[in-house]
Parts: sequence; structure tokens; C-alpha cells
Amino acid sequence: MNQEPSSAKGRTKKAEERAFLLMHYDAGWRAAKGITCLAGVDEVGRGALAGPLVAAAVILPENTFLPGLDDSKRLLPAERLAVAKKVAALAWCWSVAFVPAGFIDAHGLTAANAAAMRTAVSALPLLPELVLSDGYPIGDCPWPNVAVVHGDGLSQSIAAASCLAKVVRDAWMKHLGEELYPGYGLERNAGYATAEHRRAVAALGITAEHRLLFLSGGEKPKKQVTAAGVLFASRGEEEAVQMALFTGGEGKGAKQYAG
Repeated sequence: MNQEPSSAKGRTKKAEERAFLLMHYDAGWRAAKGITCLAGVDEVGRGALAGPLVAAAVILPENTFLPGLDDSKRLLPAERLAVAKKVAALAWCWSVAFVPAGFIDAHGLTAANAAAMRTAVSALPLLPELVLSDGYPIGDCPWPNVAVVHGDGLSQSIAAASCLAKVVRDAWMKHLGEELYPGYGLERNAGYATAEHRRAVAALGITAEHRLLFLSGGEKPKKQVTAAGVLFASRGEEEAVQMALFTGGEGKGAKQYAG
């Protein structure tokens, strides 16, 4: 019989320990507040030059053990995708919200961040008794809300939301880069300010996905680039992105748009 290498055993044990700590953190909130319906919400894409701000909200059953779950930034892409699929399958409910670049330009990043998280939680079919948000309180929040600093590394629910949001946004940015706006490397840089991305903006101009607010300090674009359908191309294509990622989770998920 083949035995699991000691290094693999060590990684498995570490993943299980992290999963237990994340689960235990949320259990503490449930016990302290006397609740069962705890939601976690997180966003990705705050610092990107292009693409939407994406937030996800998740409500997991109590005592859901999810080895492999962690802050999305600590995971490799394949690990994130695997755990995001587990979350989508096991969660009582989950949702994803997109806030486009135009909303960010019009209202600022703080308002966009609050709108993304608020919209994601609003889309949940269950009413949360408490919402844990990563780092920032949710402005105009109609539910009890606690902002947890570095929450994606502490709370199971926030970490789950972090992975869902990251996987969905990365898939959408890959679609934008390969299908709608080739030449910017969006499928590789996810809209962030890499040298490749900045050179492309200087050479090709901005797109409807670029945040003018974030480009004010950069080189002035030479021309405006357009694409059929402009913002998001179509909502149906975003649905296709989610269906490709979350097979088996039909009926549990929702997607909303702010702005």
C-alpha cells in the first residue's frame, strides 16, 4: 500500500487545523449572540485599475468542517476553486454582487465597497442574525454587523465569502481579457496595475471597464477603446461564469448589481 508522503501529511494536518480555527471563531460568535444564522461577507478588486468590485456573502450551517478553506490570498488558484465549489455546495445560501467601474468613479471606493457588501447580503434568501464583514463596517447596514479586521483569516464565513468572490471575479476578468479586451492582460493581472497593464492603457487607451478615478495619476490614454455591449458585455455571460463554477449549487446562489 502506498503511504502518503510526510510532507503531504503535514500540509493536510495544517489545513485541518486552520479549518478548525476558522470554524471555532464563528462558533464563538454564534454562542455569544445566541444565534444560528451567521453571514460572512467580503469583497475583492478594491485596488484594481479595471473591472468590477465583487463581493460575496455566505451563510454556512453550524459545525461545517471545511479543510482547505483559508483567506483567498493564501491559496493557489486551484485550491481556491476547489474550496469555493465546496462552499457553494455546502452553504445554506450564498450570493455574489458586482459593482461596476462607473459606480466606483461616481461614488468613490468607500461607497462602492459598502454597496457591494450590502447588495450581496441583501441577495441572500435567508435573513442573517449577524453579519461579519471583512475589515470595514457595512454602511447603512439593516442587519447587526461587526467588522472584523483581517476577518478573512479569522472567520470561516468571511473566508468562504473571500474565496467565492475571488474565484468569480478572476473568472470574469479572464473572460474580459480573452473575449472582449485582448491586449491588456486582464486574464493574467485581473485588472491590477501591473507594468503590462499600464503599458497597454498608454498604447491602446481605456475601456469601459477601467476606473478613471484610479488612472488620474497615470499616462493620458491615446484613444478610447470600445467593445460590443460595453459594461459586462451581458448579464447572461456573467450567469454563464457562475454556472461553470458552481455546478450542483443551483438554487442556493444569487447575483445582484449595484449601480
